[in-house]
Amino acid sequence: MPEPKMAALSSADAESNAAAEAQRPNHLILLFDNSGSMQSPEKLALFQQNFRQLMKVLPERDRLSVVTFGGDARLLISATSPTDHQSALRKVGQLTCSGNSPILEGIDYAYLEARTPQYPDENKRIVMITDGGFAIPPELPAQVEEKAGQRISLSIFYVGKDDQHARRRLSRLAEIGKGTYSHLRSPEQLTSRFYPQPGEQQQP
Repeated sequence: MPEPKMAALSSADAESNAAAEAQRPNHLILLFDNSGSMQSPEKLALFQQNFRQLMKVLPERDRLSVVTFGGDARLLISATSPTDHQSALRKVGQLTCSGNSPILEGIDYAYLEARTPQYPDENKRIVMITDGGFAIPPELPAQVEEKAGQRISLSIFYVGKDDQHARRRLSRLAEIGKGTYSHLRSPEQLTSRFYPQPGEQQQP
C-alpha cells in the first residue's frame, strides 16, 4: 500500500496532468468501420448523426479527421476545421458500407494522420466506431500500446446489438490504448464524451 504522502502526490500529479490536458487543443481522428455489416441504421446512420452534432460544437482550435476502413482503408477527411464543415458533412453523409474490415490498414492510416509534428501540444485521440465484426490481429495490441506511450490514445465506440464477446475484446483494446470503451446508442454521444456542455455530465 502506498504511503499517504506518496498517494497524495500521485493524486495531485494526476489532477495536474488532467488540467494540463484539458487546456491543450484536440485532434480527433474518427476511425469508422464502413464494412458491409455496418450498413444498418443503428450503425452507419447513427455515426452520421453523431458526426453532424460533433461538427456543431467543434472548437476552432481543435482539428478533426476521418479514416474509414471497409473493403479498403482511406483518409476521408484530413484535419478538418469548423470553417470547412460543409465539405466534411457531405463526405460523411455520402458514406456507404461494403467489404470486409481491414483494421490494420485503417489504424495505420489513423496513426499516420495523428503524426503531425507541427502540432506538438495537441491531445491526439483516435476514436474507433465499429460493430466489432473482425478478428483482432495478434500484432494490433502491441501497436496500440506503443502509440499510447507516444500520447496517441485509442477509444472505441461499439455500435449494434450488445455482444459480450465483442465487448470483451474491444474494451480490452481500448484499455491498452489508454482510452475508453462505450456502446454508441444516441446521436449526441460523441459530443457528450468529448465536448460536454455546461452542467452536462461527461459520457464515458
